[in-house]
Amino acid sequence: MKRPAFCIPIVIAVIGSVATAQTIPVWPGVAPGSEHWTRKETTYPNTPLGAVVINVVTPTLTAYLPPAGKRTGAGVIIAPGGGFVALAVDVEARDLATWLQQRGIAAFVLKYRTVEKLQPGIPQMDMDTAGRYGIADGIQALRVVRRHAAEWGLSAERIGIIGFSAGAMVASGALLTPAAADRPGFAAMIYGGPFGVMPKVPAGLPPTFLAWASDDRIAAGAEARLRDSLRAAGNLPEVHIYSSGGHGFGTRKQGTDSDRWMEDFGRWLDSITVARAVGAAPHPAPPRPLESLATALVGRWHLDVRFEPTGSGGKVVEGPGDESWSLGPGAITLVEQEQIPSPFGEMFLTGVIWWDGSRNRLGGMECNNNLPTTCDLRGALDDVAFAWDGRKFQIDEVEIHNGRRTIWHEYWSDITPDSFTQTGDVTQPDGTTTRFMIIHGTRLK
Repeated sequence: MKRPAFCIPIVIAVIGSVATAQTIPVWPGVAPGSEHWTRKETTYPNTPLGAVVINVVTPTLTAYLPPAGKRTGAGVIIAPGGGFVALAVDVEARDLATWLQQRGIAAFVLKYRTVEKLQPGIPQMDMDTAGRYGIADGIQALRVVRRHAAEWGLSAERIGIIGFSAGAMVASGALLTPAAADRPGFAAMIYGGPFGVMPKVPAGLPPTFLAWASDDRIAAGAEARLRDSLRAAGNLPEVHIYSSGGHGFGTRKQGTDSDRWMEDFGRWLDSITVARAVGAAPHPAPPRPLESLATALVGRWHLDVRFEPTGSGGKVVEGPGDESWSLGPGAITLVEQEQIPSPFGEMFLTGVIWWDGSRNRLGGMECNNNLPTTCDLRGALDDVAFAWDGRKFQIDEVEIHNGRRTIWHEYWSDITPDSFTQTGDVTQPDGTTTRFMIIHGTRLK
């Protein structure tokens, strides 16, 4: 596949200190496949992007290790972008490395091999050919960091990789490598992914984070294809699509929606327990209210659904029953299947929330099974609160869209072995709360 020319925006780079950074080679000796390369690596330190490196022949890792008393035991390899002809090592690597280091997470800037730069700009290339050396370097970098894990105070299973643009193709190549033992403990792809042929995507991949801007004309298509391929294989990536930010936003602040991606990434690292200190308590048990409700609702139900204020209603079957899903060790699942003539038209919906003890987080998904089927993965539901008084179970979920804060309330009450009532209210950004649905459930015999 031929790729579009990459357009690297002008940025102001904030350069992290590398005074205490340690640089080591990725390969022992010459990197395989580049034995006869004669080009000379060159660094341009004062470009609009900060430091940019071209013609990389010898791949290296530069380590940013947190102080011993602040270490979490986690590590992240960072692969900068540049269309495989350059590496934007400041705005897409060193700044993030310093940010992670300050949070107790070891960071490793990967300088991977690039195509020889023979002309200005970034030429049209076959991306699978151009990226194969970088992907090999990314996989080998994971092996090197794991080999040094004890020396650097790391847990071998908590070493991941993040990449930007072409670097995200490096990260995705490591994530999707057929050798499961070589895959990272987690992976993040920022405005990039497989720009060529989509590799085979296996099930059971490590936790995955995707982020890009809707107005990215270069990488949005590739990253959306990766998201869809991950989901089709049964994986559940964390997905953040920002309304604005373009391509190549990196760590810079532009006054756009993409400015908060690092905070979202940091919260995700916390949610998958990457940032927990070594020796911290094991994953907690599922919240008791969720466990109680899941137990109470096992079976199949006849539901009378009524939406307010239109009064349109329908009949639904709610599981788990035969439709229960297994979503990881310790997961407890609630499944709703709804076929209803709602105010939004005839719908067949499947909704799931779960507590995944292996990742210490709550997750959720909603699918509209009309043709074509679409699913909205709600990711780690950090903004969800539970309440349980022995008779009534309540979920409050905060949704922020375009800066407007809406709270959805759902209540399960009058729960008996054979019946329950579920009501739904919504609190609008102006503070007004209205009822939007009521459901009466009767267990099917």
